[in-house]
Amino acid sequence: MIEVKKSIETGQPRGLFDILQQLQNGSYGATQYHNVYHVNANSGKDSYNKGAGKSWDRAYKTMVFALARSGENISTSDLGYGRGWSARNAVFAQGTFSEPLVALADKTDIIGCGEGITMTRLVGTHVPVSDAYATRLINLEFRDDGNAGTCFTHASGTIEFHNCIWRPVISYAPAVALALTNPTGITISNCQFLPLLTTPNSTAAITIHLTDAVQSCRIENSIIHGATGIDITVDGTHTYCDCMIINNIIHATTEVIDDASDDWYVINNRMISDGVVASMIDANAARAAGNIMAGSDSARTYPFAVTS
Repeated sequence: MIEVKKSIETGQPRGLFDILQQLQNGSYGATQYHNVYHVNANSGKDSYNKGAGKSWDRAYKTMVFALARSGENISTSDLGYGRGWSARNAVFAQGTFSEPLVALADKTDIIGCGEGITMTRLVGTHVPVSDAYATRLINLEFRDDGNAGTCFTHASGTIEFHNCIWRPVISYAPAVALALTNPTGITISNCQFLPLLTTPNSTAAITIHLTDAVQSCRIENSIIHGATGIDITVDGTHTYCDCMIINNIIHATTEVIDDASDDWYVINNRMISDGVVASMIDANAARAAGNIMAGSDSARTYPFAVTS
């Protein structure tokens, strides 16, 4: 945290100050990091020796290199303070990274230190191969690299997204912004899944596929655009436990939510479809409350308000 404080004092972007405040207030569940690594896509170097990654002056250049260093550090048996596996690291990032995320790092917060149009940007088709444990991605912008498929795919493992944006490239919108398989403890909070002008993700903004037991998932306080907003599919034995879609604004050309499991709670969302209201949601009404829907023909609550 000392290095983070120094970064603020030397005039780093306001976004870093906002993130620090939230960390100190416990918003991300961390008040102290064991190690903080810096990575700058514009001026960094992966070849630094002394003090490598420990300050903006000695920042790494590539995300893959910085994450590898954090992963190696967090996996060691003795981190110097007797905390071992209970420790958490952070990677602070600036610039535009034209590299796919091929692997994440356990118990590491990846935090973008830009904001607005200078938000830290990761361009590529991101398919990290590791089932990272408790990785958090914060204040980042994801852009696809033109393959028209899925921008970010993650299978298994605990992962969180906070204050992130999925923004299509200028020429087209990809099929899916974020695809997850068997996510446990997934959190998508205060994120935006943006369309290309009026063209949303052609399949869905978020797809979730389940083949196993899953629990404690949250999609909350986000703005979601897609042909389908959130598409949840199942294959074989499945159990969702305490999974919620809550307090979102969802705009879809067809269904705002298609939950084939009928297990997710759908609470206090504002949902808009270009289709008729009768076919804009497929979810378990017995697990829904306080939702408002607007279709091309009418508006109503979900589930229906019942008067005696």
